[in-house]
Amino acid sequence: MLTQDFRTTANQFQNFEIWDIENIDAFFKGNGVIKEVFEKEFKIPLNDLHRRRSEIKENNLELINTILDHIDDKHFLVFTKGDPNHNDLIYMQEAKIMTFGINIANIDLSHVYVVIMDKK
Repeated sequence: MLTQDFRTTANQFQNFEIWDIENIDAFFKGNGVIKEVFEKEFKIPLNDLHRRRSEIKENNLELINTILDHIDDKHFLVFTKGDPNHNDLIYMQEAKIMTFGINIANIDLSHVYVVIMDKK
């Protein structure tokens, strides 16, 4: 999902959470479904990810997006500090369109973040 779309549709979602992902290993430990999706889509056992990383063309951020796109029961918005999604989320927080439970402007530069939400 693009934040430009999210600005106008945020009221259609509920149960917002922010997932702070410190690295790719933490991403895969976050939920067992993620491992299943990875292994199904990339046809590589998760245990071989680091050894066979060169076989996957996506960088870690793209890999996270690709996997989350295959999870149907939740909606996700992935962002990193300073990217367009992050800047739009800062705007939404400052304009009081959204409250995230954290100061969305002050996040770790080295982490990936995901807004997890349910469609109403």
